[in-house]
Amino acid sequence: IGTVYTIKIFQDYIYVGTNQGLFYAPWRSQSNINNFDLQFIPGSQGQVWTLEIINNQLICGHNDGTFAVEGNKVRKISDWTGGWINKQHSPSIFIQGNYTGLATFLFQENNWVLNHKFELPKEAIFDLLGKEKNQYWVVLNKGLLLVDFSSTFKTMQVLKTFRFATDFPSIQRLKTISIEGNNMFITDKGIFLYDNVLSKFNAYTELNKSLGDFSKSNYVKQIDKNKYIFARNGKFAQVYFDKSKIQIDSSSFNAIGNSVMKSYENVEPYEHNLFFGLDNGIAVFNLNNYKKNPITKPLIKGYRYLNANQDSLYHLHATTKIPNKKNNIRIHFISPWYASTALKYQYILEGYNSEWSS
Repeated sequence: IGTVYTIKIFQDYIYVGTNQGLFYAPWRSQSNINNFDLQFIPGSQGQVWTLEIINNQLICGHNDGTFAVEGNKVRKISDWTGGWINKQHSPSIFIQGNYTGLATFLFQENNWVLNHKFELPKEAIFDLLGKEKNQYWVVLNKGLLLVDFSSTFKTMQVLKTFRFATDFPSIQRLKTISIEGNNMFITDKGIFLYDNVLSKFNAYTELNKSLGDFSKSNYVKQIDKNKYIFARNGKFAQVYFDKSKIQIDSSSFNAIGNSVMKSYENVEPYEHNLFFGLDNGIAVFNLNNYKKNPITKPLIKGYRYLNANQDSLYHLHATTKIPNKKNNIRIHFISPWYASTALKYQYILEGYNSEWSS
């Protein structure tokens, strides 16, 4: 079926959007979860970017335009190419980011119809996030806009413009997400928050430290209350935001890491399952069988002086002091944790390193 970019279960069917088109299969019960008979939907040939359920209708963002999916058929509702971001604003309006700019759609006589195509910005829109009332963050290739739509969503005013090179620390990409009511801006340099008073972006230092490499994720999806999937370079982590702490599981999904399209990771939660889009097909993770086994801390066996004539292993504990002149050492450690995939280590020397090793 090709590389999977989006998955949705809707009205007793599972729909799978790929680089070859849109496929579907009956979704009757869990008994057929390992044996989908996916069939191609005629008229959907080409790149499918997104599937969204809006007002109980399935909307497909496609290379060739925007389609309403009705059972095993598609009906085109817009010719504007590349409708890869579709965000519902209200029961009667959804906003689209596509290859060439912004468009709005109106729910009219129980169908979605194109409401307006904006002249500017005349470039690809990569993400959209609501701020307040009719204001939205609009992510461009090298910048970010804060815009305010009129009540009819046929006119728009640009309130602020930010550039990746000057208003951030030279970032290359940006993804928006609302986590626990807070709008966050996830970049290749970490997560940022917007300061409304100073009109600037500040690094979310505490969260960046907690998430480690996943603070630079290129994909984030909410899967349950307080639970999110973060993805970066084909690796996934389930993150649970508790009131007092953050719990991160970055090991349960290791087995599928080499089977996904990096930078186009996608996950769809449905009931007690997570559906992962793969290079060629889908993977299903049953959350009922999920059992988080905490990774125990590595055991530090000791350290050796590399310049010494002897090969002694010295005990290392929290109160150990090593003289400055003996600064060429090797620290020995092991992990008692077993996994089906090979363990990978990272280290950081507090007070010396600013980031974990790659």
